[in-house]
Amino acid sequence: MGEINELNQSIMALTELWEACDDDDQKEEILRQRDDLRLKARELSKQVLNEGTPELVAATEALARLTKKAKEETDRLNNTVKKVNEFSDFIDEVADAAAKVAVLIA
Repeated sequence: MGEINELNQSIMALTELWEACDDDDQKEEILRQRDDLRLKARELSKQVLNEGTPELVAATEALARLTKKAKEETDRLNNTVKKVNEFSDFIDEVADAAAKVAVLIA
């Protein structure tokens, strides 16, 4: 965690330097360095979390599987709702046709 803290401090220092800098070329280089450090900090954070806690990795994988399953079930339910709505429209048409026939017979 100490490395992550050092990276974050460096990122903040580069941000402050960028704000104080007047030269566009130097500002661009400072931003590039800061972005590189941010990427390294993210990768290190992910590595620390994943290596230190196998339970967390397993929980994350389980969550991903459940999220996928929930999306599949949502899609399935949406298809069912669509079919029910189509059937309801069909029933409405049948009722209209029956009403017209009833008027003709009466």
